[in-house]
Amino acid sequence: ADDLALVLQSLRSFAASLTKIVAEKREEQKAREKLAAKWKAHEEKLLESLIDTFKKKCMREAELERCEASISFASLVREISEFPTHVIVDSQHLVENWGDGAASWWYYVPWSCFFIQHTSAHSR
Repeated sequence: ADDLALVLQSLRSFAASLTKIVAEKREEQKAREKLAAKWKAHEEKLLESLIDTFKKKCMREAELERCEASISFASLVREISEFPTHVIVDSQHLVENWGDGAASWWYYVPWSCFFIQHTSAHSR
C-alpha cells in the first residue's frame, strides 16, 4: 500500500510538473506572438515609407517630363532611415542596425526572413 501511495504521489508530482511546463511554454508562445505582431506592424510602416518614397521619385521624374524612370530598390531603401541596414563581414551579410525595429521582433515571424534578406542585401 505504501508503494502504491508513493507511485501515485510521484505520478501526481510528474503531472503537476508537466502542467507547469505546458503553462510556461504557452506564456512564452504568447510573448513571441506579441513580438511577431510588433514586427508585422513595423514592417507595414516600412512598406508604406517605401511606397511613398517610390511615389515621390516617380513624381520628380514626371515633373521633369520624363516618361520613364529607373529606380532601384536599394536606392529607395537608403532613403528610409528606419530600414534595417547591413554590413558584409567575411562574405556574410549581417544586420548592422535594425532601424526602429528589433531583432527579436523579426525572429518570431517565420516568413519575414524573405523580406529581410532582400531589403538588407540591397540597403547599402
